Amino acid sequence: MPGEEKIRGGKEEKTKWLQKLEKIRNQNFHSYSVKEEEYNFLYQINQSLIERND
Repeated sequence: MPGEEKIRGGKEEKTKWLQKLEKIRNQNFHSYSVKEEEYNFLYQINQSLIERND
């Protein structure tokens, strides 16, 4: 995730975004809807992945 290199702490602090992503995925495995906050989080991840590939 962009900016995680600035996060202090160990592996747990730097991978909290993965835990949040997993939680959203598990909650929405069959419902296909997310809250606005979750959408914004997923959009941010998507954008950072696109930027890395440019």
